[in-house]
Amino acid sequence: EIFKKVMPVMIQNAISKKELTVFGNGMAKRTFIYIDDVVQAIINSLNLKQSEIINIVGNESITVKGLAELICSISGENISINYINSDIPNQDCLFDNSKMRQLLLSQLTPLKRGLEKEYRYMEGLLKK
Repeated sequence: EIFKKVMPVMIQNAISKKELTVFGNGMAKRTFIYIDDVVQAIINSLNLKQSEIINIVGNESITVKGLAELICSISGENISINYINSDIPNQDCLFDNSKMRQLLLSQLTPLKRGLEKEYRYMEGLLKK
């Protein structure tokens, strides 16, 4: 594996037509943001007059299970999802992005579109 984070690992496995692994029941929620949006938020932050903490996160929450299902759908392949029992309780990673939307980015790339772009990008990398 080249990648270690949940989304890139799942995408890499889907591209390789390997099953996706979800630990526990997959109901933990995450809010992902597309990299182009992160870059634009950083660029826009250079013009801020004040200094404050701003969460740079997406608008749409998705469960890890939902992420795996969406990646399988984007792949167009019949890829299975393997659920591995885990004693680690579900922990949602959700953050308030209202300051980001107010001060840095009013529009974000929709989750599915960002995933599709990332999938195609990684597909190109892995086929080289």
